[in-house]
Amino acid sequence: MLDTTCTPELTGGAKAVKNGLAFEKNPIAEILKTHSDFQLQFDETLGVDHLFWKTHYVGDDISKRKFKAFLKDLGVDEASFSRWEPDFAFYNNVSKILYYGESKSQTSAGSALEKNGNIVFRIQTLNNVLNKFGIRVQGLLLINTYLDTLPSHQYTLHEIRASGVQVTNYEKCTLNNLDLGLSTAQLRRAFEPPTLNPKP
Repeated sequence: MLDTTCTPELTGGAKAVKNGLAFEKNPIAEILKTHSDFQLQFDETLGVDHLFWKTHYVGDDISKRKFKAFLKDLGVDEASFSRWEPDFAFYNNVSKILYYGESKSQTSAGSALEKNGNIVFRIQTLNNVLNKFGIRVQGLLLINTYLDTLPSHQYTLHEIRASGVQVTNYEKCTLNNLDLGLSTAQLRRAFEPPTLNPKP
């Protein structure tokens, strides 16, 4: 059965360091590990987890620390993006989409989303750079229930969503409500040719 939780519920204050460590893992990969049709195989040379659907290569789970190496492997001057590492990333080789993810958790009044307009600028800039390689960049913002329902943050969240960034409550997200191009129907279209009915 598919685990419907991206990460355990997080709390603030003294557990801030623990929260940071939890976000070192790609929540997308954590979901995929619970799905029998998907397998992750670690590539020691590249330092990424290759994702396979059945026997078909689908893409790569890219850790925060390996993001610059991913850009460098494409031929991008990664030094220009030295402070742009995402909290997590996933590259779908079928759709040629790079999912650039950030995670925000907050349980008390504050400004966790104050600078989150930056994700919009980053996505736009990366799209301009990677477009010449045939890659489109899609932003993902995972937030907790507190931020998702805080009235003072709703306008900011609306603006981020309006820019095309997927905003999802990570305490509730599943493979089904994250648009990653990994549905069974999409993968079957990509890897399994349609069966032609023989003429009578």
